[in-house]
Amino acid sequence: MTDKRIIWWSEAGGEQQPSVNTAGKDPVRALIASWARPIYVRTEGAPYQPGQRVLVVASIEPPEVADVSEYIGLTGTVEHLEYSCGCGQKYPGDPMIGVRFQDGRLEEFWFEELKPQ
Repeated sequence: MTDKRIIWWSEAGGEQQPSVNTAGKDPVRALIASWARPIYVRTEGAPYQPGQRVLVVASIEPPEVADVSEYIGLTGTVEHLEYSCGCGQKYPGDPMIGVRFQDGRLEEFWFEELKPQ
């Protein structure tokens, strides 16, 4: 599935290959990250705010799109809100929510996948 998404992006963008170094990473996630403009401050109307503790309770995307099931049951801290990475977010109530975990990992979630702690 990943290869098809890269081919689609490459054809749509008119380029032969992604313009990001994706060595050792999921190429699609690397491309999305290259477009991201995270917000690290309080955003009126957002479902969660940076600094807030959250529990991952679900994974709403199919695994081939974004498999975050390994995080279910883990607690982390909201690090940022993301409205511009191209995942269909809407300002201010529907961002991707960047959560940092105790082991240092950072992952983005939809608000439906989280619960306040």
